[in-house]
Formats: sequence, structure tokens, C-alpha cells
Amino acid sequence: SGYKTAGTGPYAPEMPDGFSAWQQGSKVLPATEPTIWKAGGTAEVSWSISAQHGGGYAYRLCPKDSELTEECFQANPLDFVGNTHTIRYNDGSASSFPINATSLSTGTIPTGSTWRRNPIPGCNCDNSAGCSITGTGSSKAYAYKPEAISSGVCPTGTMFPAPFKNAAGLVGYLTGNPLHYSIVDEIKVPSKEGDYVLQWRWDCEETNQVWNSCSDVRVSSTSPPTPPPSPTPPSPSPPSPTPSGYGCKKGENPTCKGVTPFTAEKYCSTYGCSQCHDDTSYDCDVCCDACERYFSDAKQVNYCTAPKVMSAAATTVA
Repeated sequence: SGYKTAGTGPYAPEMPDGFSAWQQGSKVLPATEPTIWKAGGTAEVSWSISAQHGGGYAYRLCPKDSELTEECFQANPLDFVGNTHTIRYNDGSASSFPINATSLSTGTIPTGSTWRRNPIPGCNCDNSAGCSITGTGSSKAYAYKPEAISSGVCPTGTMFPAPFKNAAGLVGYLTGNPLHYSIVDEIKVPSKEGDYVLQWRWDCEETNQVWNSCSDVRVSSTSPPTPPPSPTPPSPSPPSPTPSGYGCKKGENPTCKGVTPFTAEKYCSTYGCSQCHDDTSYDCDVCCDACERYFSDAKQVNYCTAPKVMSAAATTVA
């Protein structure tokens, strides 16, 4: 798979809706205002997934006035700062907290560059979902340590122990639910000023795939402006009445789990009501905001799902 030889596989640009396959974003997308990074300082970068493919990732730069090739990005890998990630909830529903990072800099491409393992484990078979002790091929579960069992979604265990409660098997396309938090890293900013393209490259392990995402950054000796303070949030609205049938509990804490055990195919999911339901049937009559309602012929049940999201972002650290 890609992560076992990280940095060696080819990749093609991923284009948003409205553009044709194989078009290069650097040539057809409109220019955007770059994020400002302090030369020689540090900066935050983050990513979030809805398709759990394991593996690991790296951040690299290429000068914007250069041809954006793999060779250019390989020549400018970025080093991580420290040995931790920060888990940051996208909606601010919980406080951020650090988790340990697993980094690799031996045998990587380019030589000496540092890659980090995706810290969220999938279920412990090659499919990363639907694992079974009696399964065969990609559904056969590997041996696991007791502490790797995390939830009813991964009853046979996970690829490695979850770094925090409810982390493993509860996120990602292959495990049932999109991430409602970002994985944040701190990287070292080069001292050479100029405009760059930042690349996040993810070499998968569950699939023979390479995903990448790019953003514009400007490295400057001038400190970026201090962002204005966030406005005071309005008082929360009173809870909505429970809808008839088995709808999502709109507005409930996104970390709630509902009744267990449950299966990935049979619960309502979105950023605002992850794994919440009104009863044990897991059948959804009403979907929360940002969800779409589907009917499964195989399961004979309605369920809610959020659109697939995959993004990488560059943010400024003062």
C-alpha cells in the first residue's frame, strides 16, 4: 500500500464540483488571499477526514513561482514541532486537547523527511470495517490487544489502541461517521520569505491511494495581523420538541453515543447529532441540519448521513 512506501507513489489533482477530472487547481482555480506565516517561526496546519483509509501524511512547500511538481514539493518538506497532535472540535463543542503523535523519519521519501501516522484507527481488518473473527480475505480480523476494543462499531477491535475515548471506529466513511474535529499539527516555517503553495499529502494504507490538498501561504518577516476577538455567541435557543418517530436529537452534544451496541449503518449522523437517536430501532424519520435521508433496502431502515468532506487547512499562529 501507499504508506508502506510513503512519498513514492504518483498522484493526480482532486478537483471540486464544476471542474473536469485531471484539471490542475493551480491552473484553473481563482487566486486566493494567502495565509501569512512568520519567517523562521511556527504555524498550525490541520486536516479532517470522512473516508478512513489509515496510513500517514506529510506537509511540504513549493515556491509559487515554480512549477508545482512532486520534485519541487519533495525538495521542501516541513518539519513537525513536538511529539503531539491537538484534537480541535470544529464547532467548539468541547475543549481542545493533545494526543501523542507517531512520527517516522527513517526510510522516508525524501530522505530525512518526517511523516506522521493518521492517529485515528480503523477496525482491525484490511477493509477497516465489517471485520469478523470468522471472516476471510479483507474482512478477516487480525489479532488485537484488549485495550484496542473501542465500541460496537469495531467489535473485533481496532488497528491500534484509540488515542482518546470514542476516537476509534466512530469516524470515517469506512467506519460510519465523518470526523467532527480536526487533527492539528504545529510545523516549522522556513526562514526564506516568499509566496508558497502548501501541500498536505496523505499516503493511505487501507487503499492504494494518495490524497493531496493545497493552499496558499506567504512567508514574511512581518508578523501577521492580530485577528479581531470573536463576537460573544448568542444565548442558546430552547431545545426543539422531539419529532415523531425516531429522529435525530437536534442540538445534542456531538459526542453523545446513544444506546449501544449499534451498527454503523443504523444511526443518524451529522456534525450536530453524531450517533444520537430516540430509540433502539435506529430508524430515522427526521434528519438533522446538513444531513440527507436515505433508505437502505438491505437493512430496511432509514438513516441520515452527512456529505463526504475531506479538507486540509493552513492557519496562522501569532
